[in-house]
Amino acid sequence: MDPGKLYTLTATMPPETTKQQFQLMLQNLLVERFKIRLHHETRVFPGYELVVAPGGPKLRKSTDPDAPDPAPGPMGKFDAGGFLVLPPGHGQGISMGSNGVHAKFQNYTMADFVTVPFLSSFIAESTGETGFHVMDKTGLAGKYDFTLKFDARLDSANVVVAPRLRAGMPPGETSSADSASAPSGLPTLFKAIEQQLGLQLVKVKAVPLDVIIIDHVETVPVEN
Repeated sequence: MDPGKLYTLTATMPPETTKQQFQLMLQNLLVERFKIRLHHETRVFPGYELVVAPGGPKLRKSTDPDAPDPAPGPMGKFDAGGFLVLPPGHGQGISMGSNGVHAKFQNYTMADFVTVPFLSSFIAESTGETGFHVMDKTGLAGKYDFTLKFDARLDSANVVVAPRLRAGMPPGETSSADSASAPSGLPTLFKAIEQQLGLQLVKVKAVPLDVIIIDHVETVPVEN
């Protein structure tokens, strides 16, 4: 498979095919047509661990953890706290404005939470870092409903008001900047996670991840 080339795949599948089944079908098709040989390796990357803060978590167990995922649809209603109203089931709603970022998560495990693009994008905005990974180390099982309210705007000196970690800071330490609040009075992302969820993001040097290594691939796919 040449990354500079474009390929067109035409395939059919039963109407009841699930997303997971489709992904497996696509994986098998690519392996078969491009004769892909691969293996898995565990490699380490810099990143963050989500842990329980001193004092314990402040999360609320989901009221309906077995509710099916809602169908995609428009959202526009807000509750009294400024958070989007979500239909029952697994979902998230993010609103941003001059009154800060209002994020709502419903039927979320901690493993779900560390993988949402929302978290990594605001950590990157807060620290100026890229290419990091977040791992759940809370040990918390089950599904939770929770909200986060924080300010991610730049301050008047064009410096991100959310925590910025000092160069060379040992793993496990957090910057004194994480106690800063924006001009709006709302906490930064790192502080909001601690104050509102009873959790902490701790910087670490090594987050182990399963990586797929491609050993061989044909540039011309096998015909039907």
